[in-house]
Amino acid sequence: MLILMGEKMGNTGNLNEKGKPNLFEYATSELSQDAFLAWFFAWIRADSSHQISSAARMYLTILLNSKPNRDTPSPILEGDIDECEVQTQVSVKVKGKNVRKADLVLEVKLKGSKEKMAVIIEDKTHSSNNEQKLKDYKTGLLDKVENGVKYKAVIGILFKSGYTSREEREIATRAEYSVANFQDFLNILEPLSGKSEIINDYYLWHRAIQMDLNHRSQLLRTPLPERVIKDLFWTGGDTNAGQYKCNDAAIFEKCMEYLLEGLLPDSVSLRERDRWSLFFSNSGLPCSQFGIATFENVYGKGWHEYLFYRIDWRARSYYLSLRQYAWIDKKSDQYMSRLEIKNKRLEQLRNLAKDCLPLDSQVKPFKERPSHGKYESEVWVHFFMDGSPAEIREDFQSFHCAFIKRLESKQHKLPNIQDVAESL
Repeated sequence: MLILMGEKMGNTGNLNEKGKPNLFEYATSELSQDAFLAWFFAWIRADSSHQISSAARMYLTILLNSKPNRDTPSPILEGDIDECEVQTQVSVKVKGKNVRKADLVLEVKLKGSKEKMAVIIEDKTHSSNNEQKLKDYKTGLLDKVENGVKYKAVIGILFKSGYTSREEREIATRAEYSVANFQDFLNILEPLSGKSEIINDYYLWHRAIQMDLNHRSQLLRTPLPERVIKDLFWTGGDTNAGQYKCNDAAIFEKCMEYLLEGLLPDSVSLRERDRWSLFFSNSGLPCSQFGIATFENVYGKGWHEYLFYRIDWRARSYYLSLRQYAWIDKKSDQYMSRLEIKNKRLEQLRNLAKDCLPLDSQVKPFKERPSHGKYESEVWVHFFMDGSPAEIREDFQSFHCAFIKRLESKQHKLPNIQDVAESL
C-alpha cells in the first residue's frame, strides 16, 4: 500500500586581538572544552583571591540557582560555596554496572553543611544529547554511596557552546537538566580576557561564533527573501565561516520551507508535520528530512519503505537529495530476496525521477553511485552551489509534482515481495 504525503503542499576570527594564533582554532573537540571547564572551576579551590576564582564562583552560583535545579528557599550566593572538587570522565554505575562516563562532575559543599551536592555538566560543542544518558547520570549519582554518605542533591546542566535546537532543550527538560545560557558564560569571561591567554583565546573564538549565530537568529524571525537565503545557505563563504554556517539547524528548516513554499497548506507550518524531522550527525552537523511517501508491506508484513527529501552537508557544500529507506534484517529468511527487491526498486525510482526532471534541470540523477546503501540510498542529489535558489526551487517543485503524479498512477508499479513469491 502506498501512502502519499504530497498533498498541496565572514570569517569568525582565527587570530586573537594581538594577531597570535588562537589555541581553540585547533582545540575544537568536546574533550578540549571539558579540559577548559575543569581548569576554570579548579580555580575555586586553587586561589580564592584570584579574579578567575571569583568568576568561577559567580558562574557556579548561576548554575546552582538555575531551574529546574534550585529547590532551596533562597538563592545560593557566591560566599555560600565552601568547597568545590572537580572530577572529569566520572564512571557512573546504573544498576551496578559502569555504563556511563560523565564529562564533568563538581562536588560542591556549602558553608554550614556537612553534605555535598553533585553538579553534572554534560558538555557539548555541536553534537546532540541523549535523554537516557542524561537520566542515567542523575540516577547513578543519586544512588552513589561513598564512605556511607550520599549526595544531598544532584544537579544536571547541559552546557553547549554550539547551536542548541528546540528538541535538545526539550530532551534536557524531560531529564530534569537545566540548559546553560552560553552567553552568560561569555559575559563572565569577558573581564578576564586580558588577564589570561587561555581565557582570552577561548573568549575571542566563541564570541565570534556567537555573534554569527545571533545575527542569523535575528534574520530567521522574519520571512527570508531569496537574497538572504543565498547569502546564508547557498554559499558557504570562506572556509572558516562555512563550518559554522552549516551548524545552524534553523537555516535547514527555513530552506526546506523555501523549497516547499506553495506546496504546503498555508495554515500548517513545517515543524507541525510529523514527516518533518531535524537531527544531528555525530559531527554535530544538522540534517533535515521531509517524508513524501510510505510503501507499506512491500518487503513483507511490517516491512515498509520510505521516500524522503533531505538537506545535508558534504564535500564542503550543502545539497538536496531524494532518498529511499528500507531496513532489511540480515538475519531474516528472505534477506537476499528483499535486498534484490530493494535494489530493483531503487533502479526504477532513479529512472522514474530522471523522467520527471525538467529537460534543462541542473539536478543530476545518480548513475555512477553504488547500487544500494546499507539502509538508505540516494535517488538523486543536487548541490546548491549549482544554480540560484529560485532556479532550484522551480526545478524542485516541477519535479515533485510530476513525481508524485507518477507514483499515484496505476500504470507505474514498483516490484514487491509478492512478485518474487509468484515467480518461484
